[in-house]
Amino acid sequence: MSSDDAFEKAVLSFTYRFCDAEYNEILAVSPPMSSIEKAHDAALTNAARQIALMSGLYIKTGYIDESFGRYLGTASDFVYSFNDSVIETIKSRIQVKRTIIRDGQVYLLVTDPHLSSEKRQSVIGFSASSFLRENNRPVWVTKPPSIRGYYVGVGIAPVHRFVCDSLFSADLDAAQNIVRQINSDVQNYTVTSNFENSRGSKTSLKEGSLIIAEGVLTDFYIIDRWYDPAGQYYYSLGIAKR
Repeated sequence: MSSDDAFEKAVLSFTYRFCDAEYNEILAVSPPMSSIEKAHDAALTNAARQIALMSGLYIKTGYIDESFGRYLGTASDFVYSFNDSVIETIKSRIQVKRTIIRDGQVYLLVTDPHLSSEKRQSVIGFSASSFLRENNRPVWVTKPPSIRGYYVGVGIAPVHRFVCDSLFSADLDAAQNIVRQINSDVQNYTVTSNFENSRGSKTSLKEGSLIIAEGVLTDFYIIDRWYDPAGQYYYSLGIAKR
C-alpha cells in the first residue's frame, strides 16, 4: 500500500493520528454537493470556520438532570456564536495539502500560514502518553489529558447524515464541556405535587438540577479526533486557553 493510500484509508476511517500532525493542519469535510467544485468550496468554508472559532467562541449551555419517582430524565440546549465575517479572508489564505474525494464528499487537509507549522505536541505542550491507543481506542476518550495552561474537553456526537455535521457537533460538545468547567451555575429544585384518585390522596416529588454555563473560549482548538465504528460515535478532543 502506498503512503497516499495509507493516508486516505486512515483519514476516512478516522484512525489518522491528528495529535501527531502540525499545529496549522486542519481537516475539513464537505457534504455531498451537485459538483465537486462546490463540494471543494464547502470543505474550504468548513476549514475556515474551524480556524475562525480559535479567535473567540461564545457558548451558552443549559442542562437539566431530573428524577421523578422511578423515572430519570435529562435535557440540554445550547447556543453559540463566533466572528464569521473573517471566513472569506481565511479561505483566501489557507493552502490545500491533500484532497480526498469519496461518495460526493471532499475531504481536505489544509494548512494556515498564520498558524505555527510545528508539531501540535510542541506548540501545546502535551504528553504523547495521553494519546496512546488501547484496542485502537485513544486513551483520551475516557481519560482526558491534563495540559498546563489549557482547559480540556471531550466532545461526542452520534452519526449524522453527513460526516461534516458529525464532526462539528462533536467539536461544539467539547466546547460546551470546557465552558462548564469555567463558569457553571447550579440550581437545585424540588417540586411537590398533591393529587387524589380512587385510592385516596398521594404526594409526588420531583427533584432536579439546572446547570447553566456561559463563556467565551479563546484559542479553541481540536487536538485529535476519533470515530468509534462499533458505537457509531464521533469524538473530538478540544482545548481552550486558560
